[in-house]
Amino acid sequence: MPLPRTPVLSVLAGLALGAVLLVPMSDAAPDLVPTEAGAVPLAMPVTTGCADLVPPLPGTGRVVPPPDGAPLALPGGATAAVRGGAVVAWESTEPVRVAIVAGAERAHLYWYEPAVRADVGLLAPARPEGGAEAVRGVELCRDGRLEPDLAEVCIRAGHIPVAGPSAYADGRFDGALGPRFEVAVDPDDGTLAWRSDGVPISAVVTATSTPVLVEYEPPVTSGTDVPFLGVDGTTGRVQFCGIVIPAGLTPPLRPSAPVG
Repeated sequence: MPLPRTPVLSVLAGLALGAVLLVPMSDAAPDLVPTEAGAVPLAMPVTTGCADLVPPLPGTGRVVPPPDGAPLALPGGATAAVRGGAVVAWESTEPVRVAIVAGAERAHLYWYEPAVRADVGLLAPARPEGGAEAVRGVELCRDGRLEPDLAEVCIRAGHIPVAGPSAYADGRFDGALGPRFEVAVDPDDGTLAWRSDGVPISAVVTATSTPVLVEYEPPVTSGTDVPFLGVDGTTGRVQFCGIVIPAGLTPPLRPSAPVG
């Protein structure tokens, strides 16, 4: 799992690679009202988006349709409209795997299996005092892989990006790691071995079929058997994360709680 420090919700939807949401575990929404397409909502943090899926899915970005008006155009030939301030209807020229409807503090995630091109009856989570919450945002996620941000995975797990990400192709890495790291790939078992010139490393993130986070406690200056090569067995990416900041880098703030 890419973020073992954070409880996660597995969505078993029959995909070849499966999917995992990088958000705290949530029970199904109390108002289990299926949509016209038969999707049932799951309550999620309001910040949940298409990029928080593993593998991340390409999305339209969050838009805020008017509470009662004509359909609002979304990127990629999609539209969304809000009826009565609370009920969402959407259409898309391309199949949609996930629809996210945000309220003020929480969001509903609708998973479609198989993917669909239209749906009606989506809602934001109900208000605590009862009644429908006004829709504050809509995002549609399509099938297809969006390259995960390995540095963000590092930060979410409480580490600091030190070097990378570096891409591996045609039997060699690009120059993103600089001279402080030696890295080698064993093509027989698809693992990575690495060594630094003294930089303590607390975690390594690689992109296989999904991001993989390997943590070291205490930090180390070398490692082996890190899962690395992707499903094609020839390409991959790596990010090194640590507690020592090389000169010239500004450290990001360590999150006080997992980002979800």
